[in-house]
Amino acid sequence: MRPRDPDQTNEFEAESNTSRIDHSKLASLIANGELPFPTSLSPLESDRLAAQVRNRRRNQLVQFLARQVAQHLHDRPPDLQ
Repeated sequence: MRPRDPDQTNEFEAESNTSRIDHSKLASLIANGELPFPTSLSPLESDRLAAQVRNRRRNQLVQFLARQVAQHLHDRPPDLQ
């Protein structure tokens, strides 16, 4: 995750009043920490976006845990009986 420049214009907030927002792309950027959650969305849009971000973060966590378990199983010596 790269730190956000506080002076950087948030293109999604700037365009939210004038054009259709790509919520999937925005959710990915927010989930990855590349953009802050926009404050200019309507309550309905905000709820939908929050759900998308939450799903992406949960999926990232599940994938991380699955990789950790797989790595642990792969690195473990075979059981000798």
